Amino acid sequence: MSRFFIGCDLGQSNDPTALAVVQRAGEHFRCGHLERLPLGTSYPAVVARVGALMHHRMIAGDVSLAIDATGVGRPVCDMFAQAGIPFTGVVITAGHDETPPKPGSVYRHVPKITLISHVQALLHAGKLKIRSDLPEASNLVRELQDFKVSYSATGYMSFNAREGAHDDLVLALSIAIWCALRTKTGQESWAEYLERGDWRSDPDSMPQPIEPFPEWGFSNEPLVLVWVPPSIASEGMIGKRTIRWSSETPYIETTRSEARQLMSQAEWRANNEDLARELEATP
Repeated sequence: MSRFFIGCDLGQSNDPTALAVVQRAGEHFRCGHLERLPLGTSYPAVVARVGALMHHRMIAGDVSLAIDATGVGRPVCDMFAQAGIPFTGVVITAGHDETPPKPGSVYRHVPKITLISHVQALLHAGKLKIRSDLPEASNLVRELQDFKVSYSATGYMSFNAREGAHDDLVLALSIAIWCALRTKTGQESWAEYLERGDWRSDPDSMPQPIEPFPEWGFSNEPLVLVWVPPSIASEGMIGKRTIRWSSETPYIETTRSEARQLMSQAEWRANNEDLARELEATP
């Protein structure tokens, strides 16, 4: 099972797309990255940004993605599928029961109250921590404070943001946590079991204890594209990162500091001469 989870609340004309990255260790969760994309960001750019996050060196190969597939989200989810980015689509409903997915479907119908109540319960239990130095942390706290519980005439309870308030960061965080907590179908569990290669491990071996939660977060350093030498590309992976391809040319996206380290190796420099010169010319 993944240790990192990305929640994506897709924006529309008046709301930005919000992203949250959560790390799980046992019953404890820590949000180490929050992001609002600029209002008006195109959906192809959203797909590219989420793909870059999933390939970040800290979480690559150990992350699951869940996307708000309500309304406009469904066609955008198709773009993620076309880009080869695995995800679970969350269709947010006003009900109280989570609908079992159809066989083979990546979409789940989840009540909004289920999403929000997970966050509320973890916060009250002290099992969800948000890094205080995140630029969007104060906005997330404000959104959480703006949520209120309302009751219908028949006694049904619902969570909604106060009138005029945003809820994109809360929903992104809630979707990420739901992704971490959700119960997988038998088909999904079997597929994950085979994909991770657990069936090849020693049946007598015991899993390692979960390590204490470290402080973590993503660097704000922008990523650069680095072309991968053919001899390395044949391996298919660099650490936990999957090598990507553009017009049959392999590449990865990494920080400038890591790119400088790669440029110290002759085969990497030969494949990225322009980038190597640029990195040398800038601090």
